[in-house]
Amino acid sequence: MPAYLWQHLLTDTTIRLAIANHIHIFCVSQNISTLIEIWPGKWSLTDLIHDITPRFCACELDQNMITHLTKTHHWDHHTSTIETIIPSMKKVLLHHNALDLDMDKLQNQRDIDRTKTLIIGNLPYYITSPLLIKYALPTVAWCIFLIQDDVTEKIVTNAKKKSFLWRKLTAIMHITKTLHVPPLAFTPPPKVQSSVITMTPLPPNQQQKRVTPIIYDLITKLSHAKRKTIRANARKAWLDRSSWDPRIVEKRIEELSWNDIQTIAYIIDNTCSQHRHNHDQA
Repeated sequence: MPAYLWQHLLTDTTIRLAIANHIHIFCVSQNISTLIEIWPGKWSLTDLIHDITPRFCACELDQNMITHLTKTHHWDHHTSTIETIIPSMKKVLLHHNALDLDMDKLQNQRDIDRTKTLIIGNLPYYITSPLLIKYALPTVAWCIFLIQDDVTEKIVTNAKKKSFLWRKLTAIMHITKTLHVPPLAFTPPPKVQSSVITMTPLPPNQQQKRVTPIIYDLITKLSHAKRKTIRANARKAWLDRSSWDPRIVEKRIEELSWNDIQTIAYIIDNTCSQHRHNHDQA
């Protein structure tokens, strides 16, 4: 049975057990009550984890996989709306595109606590970024994903080079690399290395500090020239660059930490406030 949408299926038993063990420990430590797996494939991982939590939902798009699973597993198979299946959800196989799954409806249904929900998945390589943004940002739920290693190195919290995706994700999540997964662990083997990442929501007070309108506006502007230094990229409208901390002003945009960005945003905000005050006094 071929993989759908170029998904590489996890088949190595040792790696499967290591990931399942990590998920099990995580669920116990965080008191997770609902587990949602997107793109379960042939259930090489699902069979090891579906009994960890009281509620489990698998979201699969490939009709070949659905047909296979409904024959080999005694699970409810639903093509109906989320509203009709979630209130009584125990174990559900949902035939749906993970990119279109309405997480707001799912999270808001009875007996499903967003803070006690873990989303997991072996993400297809070519749509990794859209899936990360979809499931990490709007829901702020716990996430454990298997993704390609080059993306991991760009989005882990301690990444040396900070991409725009890093800034969007780490604004509300702490991201760590949990496990390295070699190509031979998959069928068919991909041409890249892979890794398991764990995404943990930041405390609400830290999220609020990182996602102010000024900061997002600043990030958007800076992202167009990520390889330039602040000194080369700063505009006169921001402030006199000579007043900046030299340790920040000589950094490239991609090297700025969240503390650096917050410092710049604070200076810009104060400068704009001073300009408004001077204008009102004139």
